[in-house]
Amino acid sequence: MPALTLILTLVCGCYEISHPAKGYQIIQNVFEAPIIAGTGGSRNLLLAGVPWQLAEQVDQENFIFFHRLPLSAWECKTAGCATRLQVVTGDGLVVYHEDRMGQDMHVCTIDYVQTVGRVHCRERRAGDQVLDRQQTTFIGDLPDASWEGDWFSRLTSGQHSWAQSNDPWHPAEDGIGAEWSEEPWAGDPIVGVLQRAHNVDLGACSLFIPWKWEDRDPRLDAMIGPMLGDRGLAELTLDELDTARAESASQNEMQDVAWFFDAFTNLWPRDIPSEFHYHVKETGERQACLRSYFAANTSLRARPGGWNIIAESIVGGLAQLFGIGDCKTHPMSVRFCGELGARDGAPTFTLDESSVTVEVEPYSRFKPSCNRNFVPLVKEGLADGVEKLTDATVTEQLTELTAGLPFEIRRVELTPSGAHFVVAQDYGDPQYAAMKAAGEALAGEPGVLCRPELGDSDFSHLDLGSTRLSLPKRGISR
Repeated sequence: MPALTLILTLVCGCYEISHPAKGYQIIQNVFEAPIIAGTGGSRNLLLAGVPWQLAEQVDQENFIFFHRLPLSAWECKTAGCATRLQVVTGDGLVVYHEDRMGQDMHVCTIDYVQTVGRVHCRERRAGDQVLDRQQTTFIGDLPDASWEGDWFSRLTSGQHSWAQSNDPWHPAEDGIGAEWSEEPWAGDPIVGVLQRAHNVDLGACSLFIPWKWEDRDPRLDAMIGPMLGDRGLAELTLDELDTARAESASQNEMQDVAWFFDAFTNLWPRDIPSEFHYHVKETGERQACLRSYFAANTSLRARPGGWNIIAESIVGGLAQLFGIGDCKTHPMSVRFCGELGARDGAPTFTLDESSVTVEVEPYSRFKPSCNRNFVPLVKEGLADGVEKLTDATVTEQLTELTAGLPFEIRRVELTPSGAHFVVAQDYGDPQYAAMKAAGEALAGEPGVLCRPELGDSDFSHLDLGSTRLSLPKRGISR
């Protein structure tokens, strides 16, 4: 019955906070009474502070709370004071605020300076744009923007280009392909030009997994070192990728080859290491991307270097390749991107099908059948192989990689330097206390994994500092 009541409440909107409209309220001092109004149950309780204490009770559906809060509910460790509030019915159901979806309301004095937690009595902002309180938010390109985050925030900004060389079927030329910066929130707005920028919400507790091992947080070595083999996540992925490519090159029949290269039965890898790139789409999705190099021809019984190959065709049988003509070995490359997330406590990978790009060196004008028939066939086959394999296969590899971690992953947030595995959304998350204890055991400091919040600010969090990354056009490679 309580669950049914909660469902009906969410559907009909019967229980809701109408004031304060933004989920927070600013008053002159702790002796002023905040005003909390809305529609609830026959009995409504105003709870305040940490731990919760009863501040007021109203026994009617349309309620207004207008009493001074207990002094013990306030936290006044820095300039000004703040507290959190929650309205609960007599049946124990939380009265929801439309904008905050059940998150705590906050009340702050006018002189309050926030030094802990997710934003309390203002908004996250980038210039004039209001940012979402709870999740990572795409900012976009903003000239002379002022970023206002909070103590759960990390700002990422920068640019990556796929314009690598004149012939994209070969490795990129020398030069810089990406420039990124990352900034932790330190209490003051950051003013500047923000390109492909995000306010990344790292939650109350998170584990940082670097793309490159050299960019790690050394305090976490004992936890992530055995899991990654003292390699970054991108470095580990590239090792697996190129090992699988080598295996695929030496096998006539390919079944369950590591990772996903069983899909590429009609191609063979060139002796060029694969690449990893962090990329932001035009629509704001932050992605992990891989690029690898292959070769193909119509002489499917011999590969350069003496490898024998008896393979099925790329699409629909060897007959489709007969009659095309002698299309000599030509180089090619494939790249694809995807987003990392979490489901059922484990990480996931979701392929962005629009990102799959296959480039083949075109044949001369004296080989029109190769350009008209063979090249499109190769592109179609390789793209089809990528689309069939990646979601489930890469997700399985990530799940196996993190299986030894003693906690569930709530979400995964990508930054230019690595992936943050969020393991506690806020201080109400059941894993919050356990992660604080893990940080204490790991490095003698709860703040190595967690960030304090109102009522639980007896420790400090030492966040990763400012980071500047200049990556070559080839991104990260082995």
